[in-house]
Parts: sequence; C-alpha cells; structure tokens
Amino acid sequence: MNVGNTYYFAPGGPINVESYLWNFGDGATDTSSHPVHTYGLAGPYNVSLTVYNSCGEDTGRITDLPVKVKDISISNLSVYPNPAQDIVYIQADERHAINSIRVFNAVGAIVIERKVENGKLVSLDVQHLAAGSYNLQIKTKDGTANKVFQIIR
Repeated sequence: MNVGNTYYFAPGGPINVESYLWNFGDGATDTSSHPVHTYGLAGPYNVSLTVYNSCGEDTGRITDLPVKVKDISISNLSVYPNPAQDIVYIQADERHAINSIRVFNAVGAIVIERKVENGKLVSLDVQHLAAGSYNLQIKTKDGTANKVFQIIR
C-alpha cells in the first residue's frame, strides 16, 4: 500500500521468523517486520525481503515497484555551475524555501543528505564525489523538485 511516495510494506505471512531485512532498492534498508519507507525519486525499484531463522534464510523480491513522487514546478530554481567540480549552488525563487536536499548517485544511493532552514541559497561541497551524473532532490513545503547535475574532474 502507498500514500504518495510513502510505501507501507508487510511480509507475505512467513512463519517462525527471527529477523527481517528489507532492501528498498534505493540504498535504504530496514529490519522491522512492517516498515514504512518514503522514496525520494520516482522509480521503478527492486525491493527485497530476506527473513532469517535457525534453519537459514529466504529472500523474496518485488521487481520494478513503480514509484511516483509529487513534483513541484519551481520555475526559478537554479543549480549552478553545471557541470561542477567542487561546489554546487542551489538557489530557490522568492516563493519557495528549501527544507532539505538529497543527492543520489547513478545507482540511486544517497550520497549527500542535508536539512536546511528556509534556505534560498544553499551550497553543497561535492569535491568528494566521483565524476558523473547525479540526481538532486530539493524539498520545499510545497513538494519536491528534481534536477540533474554533472561533476567533472
């Protein structure tokens, strides 16, 4: 079941389970039996659940879980320089304030995550990241905007 980009997972009735390991396909995991997970970017994602007991382990998979994310249109959102080498600046328009930023690498893992207090101009240090394409997720109180930027070395 899902509400927006938040998904509620439940195992399919396994018995004698001692522990759980959910892998949500975006770099995040959870060890609860009924996790709730919010995706930052639209998918599809391959989700797996591995259950463990004294006899061993068993893994089930959900392939190509379609995920939609509420996107907002921020007409004056700027990401610069693009391509970048050391620093990326994110500037919001006058109607929006940045609340959080996530940067995802090419395989969907979160490589930078940052909370922001009503930011209009945010700088990100990206010099530790490898050259390549990255997805930038910018959250405001009105929703989420996604941009792509490049790092060159």
